[in-house]
Amino acid sequence: RGTRLLQVPFASAISVPRGPRDDYNLAHALLRAVSTPGAWQTYRAAVLPTGTNAAMFWSDSEIAELQHEVAIEMARALSSRVGDILSRRASTQTQKLRSKDVEIASSPSVWSEAEWRWAISMVYSRSF
Repeated sequence: RGTRLLQVPFASAISVPRGPRDDYNLAHALLRAVSTPGAWQTYRAAVLPTGTNAAMFWSDSEIAELQHEVAIEMARALSSRVGDILSRRASTQTQKLRSKDVEIASSPSVWSEAEWRWAISMVYSRSF
């Protein structure tokens, strides 16, 4: 086998337990990490792109232009999943704001849709 090129301590990684919402949970953990001064905030500014232009954010007509049925099905499924995540995020934030919990409503945990889209694109393009 090859030579180890890099070793990252697990404590320096962002991880969540595996499960049916692990993409949502990992995007949320990433948003928390980059919203707090520290290594992840610096890493975002220095290394992570502002977006990926991933097919999961394309319109249905753009996805259809892939002209490969398996790729089209996968892109549509992922696009639907992202829609579910964004709907869940909007619903959760609306509930938090309606609860009139000042601490929650004014905290950085109420991220915009654009921030969630960025986090989701990072999760799907950089997690394994």
